[in-house]
Amino acid sequence: VADNYFYPCPDTAVGRWALTLTLVVLVVFMWVFINVYVVGEYDMLDMMLLTLQQCAIVFTFDVEWPKDVHALGIVFQVALFDVDVVKPSCVAPSWGYWDGFLLQMILFIFFLVTSFAPTLLLVLRSVVTGEIRSVSQMRESLNHYKGKYGERMSSAVSTFLMWVGLQHTTLAYKTLEVFSCGVSSNGRYYLLQDANFECYTFEHHVTRGLAAIYFPLVVLGWPAFHVFILTANKAMWSGLH
Repeated sequence: VADNYFYPCPDTAVGRWALTLTLVVLVVFMWVFINVYVVGEYDMLDMMLLTLQQCAIVFTFDVEWPKDVHALGIVFQVALFDVDVVKPSCVAPSWGYWDGFLLQMILFIFFLVTSFAPTLLLVLRSVVTGEIRSVSQMRESLNHYKGKYGERMSSAVSTFLMWVGLQHTTLAYKTLEVFSCGVSSNGRYYLLQDANFECYTFEHHVTRGLAAIYFPLVVLGWPAFHVFILTANKAMWSGLH
């Protein structure tokens, strides 16, 4: 749990699966609760979460932190929406950096699909039934003020941006850390973040390839999108409101 706490697994397979699924459900519940009932409703708590994420990044620095600070490790990983806050080692003993990295990247795709799929399926149904016959009609149906699906699409965009915002810090440091390798005493290169993950292997090339895609599109793209929206609205409405 949180890279710092190790507990023995149950003796039976049923017990191991029950423990793993319970912890995973608990983590997902905390994430949904933070996203829906905390960040979305209270700006002060949103700022506190951002501060926690910044502290969590500092916590990853190679510094001999006091023992009391290490006790906050699980809080930091929950705040970062790091999938490795709970590792399924009891049912997947070989789980390592590679698995956690891929799951973190897939989680972004999951939020993208679950945010927009319901609305896009309704639009697709309207296209199939002939209610929407052109691209202009489709755009009109998604208009926030006049479109049939405008409010749904606006809600989907808002939900997705909130999820991206919560994950953004984690995606930023995970896409950067895969480029930092160090040489060991045996002459091989290993990731500085995880000395068990060897660099310049197939898995490492895949992680760097994904990082090269995610960094410009998500890590830089998310704040750039906000700058674009604010700039466009300022020009359209002669100021920000």
